[in-house]
Amino acid sequence: MRSVPRLSLLLAALALPLLVVVLSYALTEGPRTPQVPAEVRVGISPGPSTPVPTAPAPSTGPAPTAELPPPEPDDDDEPEPDDPDDD
Repeated sequence: MRSVPRLSLLLAALALPLLVVVLSYALTEGPRTPQVPAEVRVGISPGPSTPVPTAPAPSTGPAPTAELPPPEPDDDDEPEPDDPDDD
């Protein structure tokens, strides 16, 4: 049985993706036109109908602090059990 030459495999590997791109471009009849808004204002974005407060309301008491639990102790004083596979 005769093997396929490397050059033909290389050409097929390069041609197949290009063929897919060309066919998909032809089937979709070109790229879509971008949808651009009629008016653009810098610094103004459409948002919810109710205004969002920019700063939180001042609190009367001190802010609660979150404390992390201490790390678990690393008990490396005891020797590890001998593994029977470590012969």
